[in-house]
Amino acid sequence: MKTPALLLPPASLPEPSRARRVPAAPASDARPPARPRLSREAERARLEHLARDLGFHGYPDSFAAARRLGRQVTLYVGPPNSGKTHAAFERLAQATAGAYLAPLRLLALEGRDRLETRGVPCSLLTGEEHVPVPDARVVSSTVEIWSTRARPSTSR
Repeated sequence: MKTPALLLPPASLPEPSRARRVPAAPASDARPPARPRLSREAERARLEHLARDLGFHGYPDSFAAARRLGRQVTLYVGPPNSGKTHAAFERLAQATAGAYLAPLRLLALEGRDRLETRGVPCSLLTGEEHVPVPDARVVSSTVEIWSTRARPSTSR
């Protein structure tokens, strides 16, 4: 198969007299000099100024409502294929109330299905779906939809 350039009629090709010359790229030694490195004191002052401007010093205080709820968060950490998800679902199935927060809609759906096959009534809450289940004590949701101000419940 010929390339598209070879299929063009000769009249559409540029004439050699109209061709433009592109200037060569500057030599590598033509780069601007690097900025001088800041002293430790200047760097520290710059970072402190940045931290003040961004307001990170008060960041933990911005969760006052969430802290008053007295929720318990359990984080399962371990190497791949070590049973983290299995242990988390075992504990969630035995809880009186709880939530499974997934990063993706498909994982939230799988979490709900996993709990329902164990006989645990579970509601589903994602950006696309809101499926409340009567008497559900567990919610499977995507992280971005979950409210930081509410306890796990199905009445959303």
